[in-house]
Amino acid sequence: MAAVYYARAPAGAGDLVFTDPRSVLAPDLAARRGDSRRQPLPPFHGREFRMTPQTGDLVIFPGWLQHRVEHSAA
Repeated sequence: MAAVYYARAPAGAGDLVFTDPRSVLAPDLAARRGDSRRQPLPPFHGREFRMTPQTGDLVIFPGWLQHRVEHSAA
């Protein structure tokens, strides 16, 4: 598990962005199932999930989940 706590998050703080690395495996999994369509895995379905932090936020997530913080405008 990994966690981040925002003791103070000023306006313009960079978003916390998550990407599920399992989505890159989806074409291989689909091929093994006999389905030629790309089927990204849930919960992200091949897209990023963004969270704009607010003071007091506590975010807990699996340690293997790819994540980054965007540049802050604050």
